[in-house]
Amino acid sequence: MNAPIKVIYILGLGHSGSTLLDLILGSHSQIESVGEIKQFGKYWQTFSDNSVKLEKKDRCTCGVHVHECEYWNKVKHEMEANCKEFNTLPDFDNKEQYNLNNYCLLKAILKVTGKKMICDSSKNPLRLESFLKSDLFEVFIIHLVRDSRAVAYSWARKGVRAGKAKEPQYNYYKVLKTWRRFNKNSYLQFSSLSNYFFLKYENLANNPQKIVSEILERNNLEFESDQLQFWKFKHHNIYGNRIRTRGEQEIKIDGSYLEYLTPQEWWLGTLMTMTGLRRFNYPLQR
Repeated sequence: MNAPIKVIYILGLGHSGSTLLDLILGSHSQIESVGEIKQFGKYWQTFSDNSVKLEKKDRCTCGVHVHECEYWNKVKHEMEANCKEFNTLPDFDNKEQYNLNNYCLLKAILKVTGKKMICDSSKNPLRLESFLKSDLFEVFIIHLVRDSRAVAYSWARKGVRAGKAKEPQYNYYKVLKTWRRFNKNSYLQFSSLSNYFFLKYENLANNPQKIVSEILERNNLEFESDQLQFWKFKHHNIYGNRIRTRGEQEIKIDGSYLEYLTPQEWWLGTLMTMTGLRRFNYPLQR
């Protein structure tokens, strides 16, 4: 029987710091971070069909599109071999074979990298739930939460260029509702599990060494100081924040929402998510 694959699974809402955490963890000698690997099926066709149009966001962190990346081509080859061993075919639309296909994919990644553990920042609770029900994976859950008002502000300004009159792509108040629902459901569903680890983005940004050391200790690993200089490593993450393609950078909290949210946005945001803010110990005052 195949041994279960060890997975550190980052659960959270977008714009909560998952890319930063993913990059830091993936800079450990025994952990491979692959970003939002649930998106890999989207690129499968592109390996054999170059006519499929991809956007800039579809580039691997190394700088090229996934189907052009030597790393992902090696993973593809190994995955096909793994699927053959299980008498199945790579099919990311087959719900019945979902876990088996992901097992073949993650096993291929470990084979290519020589590492022992995967960090999956797909963030999706349904994917996590499926993994937990399978004996193919040994999952450690990190529930990553950021201040609701910061998350909503970050989403609302997405795609809005400075000095340009443009309608925001996302509505601040709709994002707050999503934050409230997502984190409440995630907490109620997973917090009672022994493999659950709650993490505030603000704590990670303020003291990354302490927080990452705690995560690694829970997974029988030791902190490596080079992890905090994640930009020095070559990563192959799929999707994620733009920090994955930048050079040297300081790990710090983005507090711009404190300056730019109007009093109305702040207090309505606080009222809309007050239960969650109190649950996760966030201040109500600006």
